Amino acid sequence: MASGFACARLAPARATPRPSTYSHKRPSSPNTRTRRLGTLAGLALGGVLAALAAGSWGVTAGSGSAGTNVSALANPTGELNVSPAGKPFVHGRALMPGDGVTGTLKVRNQTAKALAVRARLAADQPDLNRVLHASLDADGVRLYDGSLGGLRRFSPETVRVASGETIDVTLRLSLPSATKSGYEARTAETTLALDSKVAR
Repeated sequence: MASGFACARLAPARATPRPSTYSHKRPSSPNTRTRRLGTLAGLALGGVLAALAAGSWGVTAGSGSAGTNVSALANPTGELNVSPAGKPFVHGRALMPGDGVTGTLKVRNQTAKALAVRARLAADQPDLNRVLHASLDADGVRLYDGSLGGLRRFSPETVRVASGETIDVTLRLSLPSATKSGYEARTAETTLALDSKVAR
């Protein structure tokens, strides 16, 4: 006779899962990777532009400030030929206080008579007129020595140039060592103008 009691099977006990000791990082999305790459590219581009700016303005290594760029050129007149013509014969970059640059211009009297020659120097920008020092010599004669702004007018001194003679005109542009400011990241492109009349 069958028993009135039903025997129930006991289900096997399930093991309780243990928390994982490993942390799983959420994989970066394509947009996140793109933003990171864009940031790195921007930093690299910024470094390149900074290096180019330093080269163009002549930043002195370790100084943290840009120096002064200067140049001077001259053009021939009907009476006087110059060499080089229309090209800088003075060129200096990143000048700091105490620095200077010198250049020489060849000037030839093309007339049949002796000439008394004088000169002036004009800058395209007046920012450095009081800061830069200019000295101008012609064939051993000191035509001018003073601030750049003082040479905007023709020099009071002249030099005698015989017919067919060629002389050397030497120009020096410098920053006095006592200069404190007003020269940083400035540029002075100057033009030396010559004037002549028949010498007595």
